[in-house]
Amino acid sequence: MTTLTEDTISTRYTLLSRLEDRADQDSWKDFFDTYWRLIYSFAIKSGLTPSEAQDVVQETIICVARDIHKFQRDRALGSFKGWLGAAIASALGFLHRRGLIHRDVKPSNIIFVNGFPKLADVGLVSELTEPGSQVGTEGFIAPEGAGSPPADIYSLGKVLYEISTGNDRNEYPVLPSPLHDNADDRDLVHFNKIVLNACRTNPNQRYKSADELMSALLGFQFSHYDPRVDKAWRDLVQFISFGGPIIGICVIIGMLWRLIWLLTHNH
Repeated sequence: MTTLTEDTISTRYTLLSRLEDRADQDSWKDFFDTYWRLIYSFAIKSGLTPSEAQDVVQETIICVARDIHKFQRDRALGSFKGWLGAAIASALGFLHRRGLIHRDVKPSNIIFVNGFPKLADVGLVSELTEPGSQVGTEGFIAPEGAGSPPADIYSLGKVLYEISTGNDRNEYPVLPSPLHDNADDRDLVHFNKIVLNACRTNPNQRYKSADELMSALLGFQFSHYDPRVDKAWRDLVQFISFGGPIIGICVIIGMLWRLIWLLTHNH
């Protein structure tokens, strides 16, 4: 069993692909700088000494270097963040449909059992009918406090923010910069729209249920979003909305002209 720690940072396809070239020292340095704290933190939390944790970091990097050639890049399989989010949203939906809430959704309360993410710390689970209490973890607690399905959705949104951006939840809604016009950053912008909808300050403006959030995440997993296509579609809708009245006026003018022409020629 492993834990999704609060130090989790998003993995980019581009970085993993560059690691296939073992001579690319800059990419390997990026990989080490990004993940050594995560590995070290997990080792310490597992009860190892600092010296033993450093050995774990070293062995992990060596194993990655040895097996990176087995990595297969396939966007059709979806992303880790989308898969994780949909699984946890499904778990929250299961609780909510039974009149229960979790109250403390955060990275360290997401564990992996046989490779599948599950919610931990069930001691905080309570019934919806119980009065709301100030439980939870700072930064993940909804503005209205814990104790409702919308608050659970907000907390999961903050988790998704951390794993998709690598930022701390208190940096929300800031995105990494600079963003570029490539597949990774387009995916991030698309995914961030889901995060924003989950983390609305007004609970009535969030997803209406965890199941609705799960559907949005599954849609992200299996769709190919391109903001350029999205913008073109919005421009077309805007043109139609503005152009509709103009077309209507032109039709009326044409009808009036035709009527005048018929009356004139009849005389």
